[in-house]
Amino acid sequence: TEGNHARWWNTLYEGIKRANVVLEKVPPIEMDAALKARYIGEASFLRGMMYFDLVRAWGGVPLITNVITAPGQTRATPDEIFSLIIADLNTAATNLPEKSTYAPNDLGRATKGAAKAMLARVYLFRKDYVNAEKLALEVINSGQYGLETDFANANSEAGEHGTESVYEI
Repeated sequence: TEGNHARWWNTLYEGIKRANVVLEKVPPIEMDAALKARYIGEASFLRGMMYFDLVRAWGGVPLITNVITAPGQTRATPDEIFSLIIADLNTAATNLPEKSTYAPNDLGRATKGAAKAMLARVYLFRKDYVNAEKLALEVINSGQYGLETDFANANSEAGEHGTESVYEI
C-alpha cells in the first residue's frame, strides 16, 4: 500500500542520512586508523545497499551524499545512482576486514566479502556478467565461506553466522 512505500522510502533515506553523517564526520577525527577505515567501510556498505534498494524500486531518486542538503532535490538518473553504489561498495570492499577477523561479539558487521557479494549482485542486476562473475568468484575463493555440512542449519538458528552467512543481522 501507499503507506508502506512511504515508510520504506523514509526508512532508507534515514539510513542514508546516518551513513552520510559517518562519511562526513569520521574522516577528520584522529583515531585508530583501522577502526576509522572500518567505520567508513561500514557506512559506505550500508549507503550503497540502501541506494540499491531505492534505485531498484523507484529508478532515479534524489542523490543525497551530504549531511546538509538543499531542499527540493530532484531525481538523479539511475546511472548516477549506480555510480555511487559501485563507488560505495568498492570503498567498503577496500576498507572492511574479512569475516574471520571479527570476534564473536562483532559478527553481523559488514565485511569485505559482504561488500564484494553485494557489488557482484549490483553488476548482475546491471547485466555486467564479467564483473559479477569476477567478484562472486573472489568471495567464493576467499576461504571465508562454505556450505553447511548439515543442510538444516543453513536457515535455522543453529546456522546463525555460520559458514554460509555472507551478511546477516
